[in-house]
Amino acid sequence: MSKLVCWGGGSLFMWWEFLGPQARIIGVDMNPNAKKWENGGGEIFIGNQADEQFWQEFKNQIGRADMILGDGGQTFE
Repeated sequence: MSKLVCWGGGSLFMWWEFLGPQARIIGVDMNPNAKKWENGGGEIFIGNQADEQFWQEFKNQIGRADMILGDGGQTFE
């Protein structure tokens, strides 16, 4: 399973193609409009990458992740 930041959706589509249909792709973005990328076959969570409470709730909902890819944020937080 992968965690990705959605923004324009480009990285989501790349990982869907690379990892194949057996992968569970989960995107994270602060912008609620990113939910539109779920139509490509993944799941999108709306939240702030710098918010520890968000990550705790995320972990509680999805469980253990095999792989987490940080492709966004670009801040020190």
